[in-house]
Amino acid sequence: MSLMSLDVGFSATGYVIWENNKPVACGVVKTESSTKKTVRTADDNSSRSMEMANAFKRIIKEYDVKGIVGELPSGGAQSARAITHMALATGVISAVAAMAGVPCEWCTPIDNKKVMTGKRSASKEEMMNEAVRRCGGSYRTTGRACYYRLTKELDEYPGGSFEHIADAVGAYYALENCTLVKLLQ
Repeated sequence: MSLMSLDVGFSATGYVIWENNKPVACGVVKTESSTKKTVRTADDNSSRSMEMANAFKRIIKEYDVKGIVGELPSGGAQSARAITHMALATGVISAVAAMAGVPCEWCTPIDNKKVMTGKRSASKEEMMNEAVRRCGGSYRTTGRACYYRLTKELDEYPGGSFEHIADAVGAYYALENCTLVKLLQ
């Protein structure tokens, strides 16, 4: 039975599929704003929400996901648009999980960082390095870019994408003692 851990976001949601306490797949579901000036914001948000919902519906089915744990965005955004996007992403994931009959448990970004690094304000790099360390992966630097691999078997991601996967790893560890993880792993 698979468990999915998430770092929920509207533009990018990182996910990791876990089986027997080991990551077997990971990735980032991205949505982008329309560049057309004739598209209303509400229509664009609806389109992106459907795109995100369809992606997670497919992932849940493909990996036979029986539970979801994740980091939900906190309410600390500084703009109405960011708050709207956080709410949309949370709603999409919750609705897809409910329709698939998949239970969920959540942690905060602070819980995630404290479990992974021992600090409330860990940097993205610290989170990514700890995710790689815990999962037996690697990273390499070329010029200014850094690329991360969660495990030796999984694909490599640039740091900008991998940060979402790392937070999904953190959510798994932040919630490893919750009922859902204990039942499914």
